[in-house]
Amino acid sequence: QPINPGRPIDAKAQAVHGITFEMLTKEPEWEVVAPKLQRVISASEIIVAHNGLGFDMPFVTHELKRAGLEVPEKKVVDTCVDGRWATPLGKIPNLRELCFACNVEYDPDSAHAAEYDVDVMMKCFFHGYKKGFFRV
Repeated sequence: QPINPGRPIDAKAQAVHGITFEMLTKEPEWEVVAPKLQRVISASEIIVAHNGLGFDMPFVTHELKRAGLEVPEKKVVDTCVDGRWATPLGKIPNLRELCFACNVEYDPDSAHAAEYDVDVMMKCFFHGYKKGFFRV
């Protein structure tokens, strides 16, 4: 769900994902969405994220705490850190590289949109999980 950040979006971030502050002004603010996200995380057995340990989980943890909410402790499978098998010399793969290694079609024109990125990341996760590359 899109969230109104309550402040302007950095120009570099806008260039990557194409989302402007104006597009989000009518969306709910974090304080409305945070309890819903906390419930989803609480109900989950694991969290799968691409760069989850390096960005997503520290960000979500900070934001949940800022909203005065408890942060559920969950196992995180990070398809970046745990996906080093997908690249030569064990480099942390970007999503395109992970898709290539997992034979998952990757469309650069659709990339960096949240739903698209999650969809291809999960296809990669299940591919790697079946082969024993990701452990839960």
